[in-house]
Amino acid sequence: LPNTGLEAPLAAKENALRKEWDGCMRRWLGELRSLGGKSDDTTTDFTLFCWADSVFWTRVFEYRVDGQSIPALYHWVPVADACNHSYTPTCYWSVDKDGSAMLNLKDTQQPWTSGLPTELTYTYGQKPNAELLFSHGFCLDDNPYDSVTWS
Repeated sequence: LPNTGLEAPLAAKENALRKEWDGCMRRWLGELRSLGGKSDDTTTDFTLFCWADSVFWTRVFEYRVDGQSIPALYHWVPVADACNHSYTPTCYWSVDKDGSAMLNLKDTQQPWTSGLPTELTYTYGQKPNAELLFSHGFCLDDNPYDSVTWS
């Protein structure tokens, strides 16, 4: 994405991933050698590592359970990662007092009460396409919150 507002953040992300990859590979290859393996036994590469990072970060939710002093944690909320974004969502996710996350259907959605199938959607918030692309891996046509960066 040359000459866009995402060029610098993407370069910084790639540099951070490269450092993490290098550290992981040094540790992993050291373990492999200590078990009698050879360094050419590896079948993964940096591209797959980047893909795994993207899969994780585009599907997790960060939340803290009320009243707990632990830092916020990242969670996969069942089914929620299959929902698409909408500014008029049909569901929302919440956390109960025990820290369990759940997907909830909105009571006001007519299709649920009529028995007709409908798409499960929730809102990612009022974000421009650059943020949606960087954080969630997609853009919206005619995004009302899109912006242009001038430099």
